[in-house]
Amino acid sequence: MVFKIYVLDEWRPLQYVLITLILGAFAISFLKTGLGGILLYPLLVLGAKGINFNLVIKDFFRISLVALSIVMALAMLGGITNLVYHPIDRATRYSLGITYPTDLAAHSLLLLLSYYYLRYRRIRVVELIAGLLIGILVYKLTDARLDFVATILAIGLIAASQWMVKKSAFG
Repeated sequence: MVFKIYVLDEWRPLQYVLITLILGAFAISFLKTGLGGILLYPLLVLGAKGINFNLVIKDFFRISLVALSIVMALAMLGGITNLVYHPIDRATRYSLGITYPTDLAAHSLLLLLSYYYLRYRRIRVVELIAGLLIGILVYKLTDARLDFVATILAIGLIAASQWMVKKSAFG
């Protein structure tokens, strides 16, 4: 990925400096925390220059939906471990084959957002309501409050933007 960013992609000299500073900052964070995603995500974003974003989102949605469905089904059927957390001061939290309930909620939120992105010009009210119901279900299973709030905010923003587009001369 680094080879593509620095050799194959064309940038202006100042952009090379900025990219190096950004990647350097993320590399330091990676070395301090040991979390691979910290360095992986900026590399993926910078390496995506010249790639059709719609195709990336479409492939992400398809692959993630199938993978998450298989993992959840296997967890419910007992094929893989379904970690269940019983915190004292909160509701029981289910992970359905994912490492932690919050990760399951985040995967669900990203799937929902990618679906809405792909359908943006054609979203119907029933799809927004279905997203809200999915968000409620995921919240009940995972007790992941921030992901639930993000789901509600996303649905509200999408509904508002759809309404504004329909009411404007640009719709």
